[in-house]
Amino acid sequence: MSTKKTTTPSAKKTFVKEIKDSIDFSSLYTNYNHEKGLSSENFLSLIRKSSSAKNEEISKYISSNETIKELFSNSQLLTEIIYGRAEKILSSALGSDKKFPIPVRKVAQHCGFEIVEVDFQAMTDEFTWTELQKNLGKSAIARMQMREKLFDDEAGTVAGTIYVQKDLDENSKRFAIAHELGHFVLRTVNPIGLLYIEEACPGLYDFVQEREFLANTFAYALLLPYHLTYDEKKAYQRKSINLPIDYSSWIIHLRDLSQLPEYHVVLAYEKVKLLHMSHMRHLQQEMKDALEFYANLAVPSASSEEFWGKYNAHVTFNALFYDKTTSEKERASENKTIDPSIFDDEKQLFQWAKMLQYACWYFASQKSVTTYRICRKVDADELLAKKQTISFTSTSYKILSERADIRDPVLLVFHIPPRTPCVDLLAALGKDYSEKNEEQEVTLPPFLSLRVRISHATIFENLEKLIDSTLPSRLVDIYEIDVGEPISESNAPGNRESSNYLNDNNLEAGRRVLTAISKGVDAVESDVDAYLLWKEGFRRKVWEFSQEAWNEIVDR
Repeated sequence: MSTKKTTTPSAKKTFVKEIKDSIDFSSLYTNYNHEKGLSSENFLSLIRKSSSAKNEEISKYISSNETIKELFSNSQLLTEIIYGRAEKILSSALGSDKKFPIPVRKVAQHCGFEIVEVDFQAMTDEFTWTELQKNLGKSAIARMQMREKLFDDEAGTVAGTIYVQKDLDENSKRFAIAHELGHFVLRTVNPIGLLYIEEACPGLYDFVQEREFLANTFAYALLLPYHLTYDEKKAYQRKSINLPIDYSSWIIHLRDLSQLPEYHVVLAYEKVKLLHMSHMRHLQQEMKDALEFYANLAVPSASSEEFWGKYNAHVTFNALFYDKTTSEKERASENKTIDPSIFDDEKQLFQWAKMLQYACWYFASQKSVTTYRICRKVDADELLAKKQTISFTSTSYKILSERADIRDPVLLVFHIPPRTPCVDLLAALGKDYSEKNEEQEVTLPPFLSLRVRISHATIFENLEKLIDSTLPSRLVDIYEIDVGEPISESNAPGNRESSNYLNDNNLEAGRRVLTAISKGVDAVESDVDAYLLWKEGFRRKVWEFSQEAWNEIVDR
């Protein structure tokens, strides 16, 4: 099991101080330039080769950069939290009807606020004049007032008012309302009293204090939500004649779409990019965890240790992709573990399948490769009949003769063109896979179209060069296979209603079937029928994951 390095808060603080106090890029470069005669290009090259750099000062500099990256994640976390809160409020106020421009007044009303437009310069109440004195030369544009209702049926409820400068343009008013809602949502003191007034938001384009920065971030999250913006970006790219898209045109497009001031659109889009980096970083880790579990390398850090603690779970997992129970029985006859407890956590099971699909798209090879697989004839027959990969299919850059002990072995030779979804485990996992690198595994996802041809002669000529065993004489057949694109909806497993089969009754029936198979006895026929329905729903869901992966990984 792999372990992850952790840094204690105190240690991190100490190291941050070291970064500030003792690491100086300019002096470091000057010293090396003087003593070693390094050009700036050579120095930067040395920095990039940090893993092999032996000089203490260079290593220290690299370590400091790694810490900076760790600290950067705090900004990502802050943004994620605020955007998460904004998303919950949007869902509560608008349901599934979230689209640009966000109806911020409707959202404010949902939160219990009345919007009142006023002229702050003409107001003479004590609060306004105090604010004007504190912010000389700046005019207040908005403020939030809250009070507790004391009478009638509404006693104990809260009334809120957001005051907005009436002569602002509409886009600025929308931002000001969202900003004041940010103060309400992110408040650190109780704003409820007979009369509570949040300090007015001064000016639009000024350096802001911490709480104003947080309120601004909330406003961006509310009016330019991550998922809406992300989907719009993909749509905008698809419509664009030239790629990469022109940044200025894109910002103007977002401004018109979101009805935000352009200045704030620029800042809001930076938050979206930050979130996307964070999202992709989390996604990459989930994909690697799924691959490590598939390859029996480690137990991912997950909430369900019972699920992730299974060894050789891929054996039972891959059997789920076959129409009947023949594959399960064949595996059991070879003393492979058929584990009914794989159904103990259905949610984690599907998440594993999803991340494996994503990984195959994310780590797809950019060049043509040829891989090999020794498999059971029963599995090869179904693959040939369907003309598609059926399960997650482990192949290798070499022929693994140790698989020759399976019944009726068949050799499959896969020709994989560039950018076809598949994952080279060494390329994806790096040193975490190095201990098993002798396998040279490349995993294909299910539901890739295949063009199959029998080609004994050309392969047999080279077999003895590829392997050192009696395998050639035991092979039942050899097939060369051209791997194509993922299958379309018309050839997809099941149909859109197949998800209805993913119910508890069918799941429990599947558990009983696998238990029976693992014990070498016949399962109840009605249980088998129910299990096969569940497997249909499972295959349909995993196929849909491949479509999601395209949108999430490729079309981004």
